[in-house]
Amino acid sequence: MGKLTADQIRVLRWIDDNPSTSAAWTVDGKPIRRQKPDKWNVMEIKGKNGSILVPKGDIAALAPFIENCTAPDKMYAPNDTGRAALTSEQER
Repeated sequence: MGKLTADQIRVLRWIDDNPSTSAAWTVDGKPIRRQKPDKWNVMEIKGKNGSILVPKGDIAALAPFIENCTAPDKMYAPNDTGRAALTSEQER
């Protein structure tokens, strides 16, 4: 598990601060039409406060830092490692 980039910290903070009720893969941020899964390269996470586009590589890098939630308004949340990363970033 490496150090998170500034963009990955931004995504982790968004996940922590915003409700999320849906997530879907896109192709370059646009809905999938007939493209095969190997072309799906950006995940859009949505909620009542808006959405965020997350490149596939960042989703993979963030996997050890987030967990799935069962709350009705939160699909993802930082896990203990993710909260530690956010705290460490705030202390800079």
